[in-house]
Amino acid sequence: MNPKATMMLCVVMLVTLLVPSVRCLEDGAPTESCFDMEPDHGYSAQTDDGGYVIDVGGATSVAANATISVTITGNTYNGIMLQARFTTGIGPIGSWSATDSTIQLMSCVTSDDTVTHTDSSSRDSSIVYTWTAPDSSTVCSDANSASDCSIAFYATLATSRETFWTGLESSEITTSFLPDSDYEIPDTDVDSSGSHNGVTMNVHADSVVLGALLFTAVMRAM
Repeated sequence: MNPKATMMLCVVMLVTLLVPSVRCLEDGAPTESCFDMEPDHGYSAQTDDGGYVIDVGGATSVAANATISVTITGNTYNGIMLQARFTTGIGPIGSWSATDSTIQLMSCVTSDDTVTHTDSSSRDSSIVYTWTAPDSSTVCSDANSASDCSIAFYATLATSRETFWTGLESSEITTSFLPDSDYEIPDTDVDSSGSHNGVTMNVHADSVVLGALLFTAVMRAM
């Protein structure tokens, strides 16, 4: 093959491989973020709270199948990932209702257990996220610790690819239920195949290796 044609082909292949590994803010959170809630933006999170508050409308307790209206107050934001979790657990629980056309729902562990955005438009406290507690028949009792019987809402918010906040947390809410026995909190370890609880992850190391090989081919063709 002509050296110039080889070089161009390699460049095209390199771009094709590397671009998908950079997740776009506009499309919503990737499934790879289901459990650590970390956006794959290639930048570090802000170290403050950004002036944001996860407002639960004064809710202090919740029963199975009950709903809580959640808003994000403070500054505006563009990207969002929002979940409810037991304070002792790592997986999202319950389900959400999409009350705005710029919001979509993800299913990380159970159906519609995570909120994210559909585009990069500005959002504020006028958007209400409605969460429904799981239909659990396992009752919280005196034998359980207070931390076993409490949940909180957790959010990752972004104003741009470079500027985002993780680990935002609401006040704790006491529950009258525990996860049902068939609710499995997933293992968050990544195995050698790059699978995260059955979800294939972007393994940047693979892209780097392939990129290096293609770069070598380009240099040889020049």
